[in-house]
Amino acid sequence: MAEKVADLEASPQPWTAIQGWKSIKTESTKWGGGHTFLIVDYHEATDKVLMLESNKAYKLNGVGFRQIGMASDLNHQPPENWWELPNFWTWEKMKSVYKFRDMAALKVKNRSWSGIN
Repeated sequence: MAEKVADLEASPQPWTAIQGWKSIKTESTKWGGGHTFLIVDYHEATDKVLMLESNKAYKLNGVGFRQIGMASDLNHQPPENWWELPNFWTWEKMKSVYKFRDMAALKVKNRSWSGIN
């Protein structure tokens, strides 16, 4: 179903599940500011990541794409050339915000859904 990602700094594979935390609480070593999301795809030339999640911080009231909108409003399909949209998160930005993370590459074979083949 999935394989743990060994190199957490390397560019993500398509369909990577991430649990990220912004900080570590020092008193009891509990994580702080955590979030779980999927990297549906990665566009190497722009370093942009297509993120699928449910997050009120990004005006999502259910499953949607960060910086794009609700999946249901988009016929459950990301827009063509999503990597050209402004204000889109890059892998470098994601790593700088979620400094502490665990990742697992899901075994999904068909990437055509995201527009990259």
